[in-house]
Amino acid sequence: MPSSPKGGAARAATSTDLCGPPRGARPNGPTRGLFNAVNVNAHAKGGHFGHYENPEAYVGDVRETFRKVR
Repeated sequence: MPSSPKGGAARAATSTDLCGPPRGARPNGPTRGLFNAVNVNAHAKGGHFGHYENPEAYVGDVRETFRKVR
């Protein structure tokens, strides 16, 4: 379970991509409070290898994440 040394949510910036048809994963699900989520996106296209199956979305999300944490 991610956490800071003092307990609570992890402080490192986190980006999450949910690819493919919904399988119960939710961007605002119960574990969101455990992370410093700066970028959470859901994409209809992709799957387990989302970076390979939907590279445009992956690259866009990486760029958006770093844009937010500069």
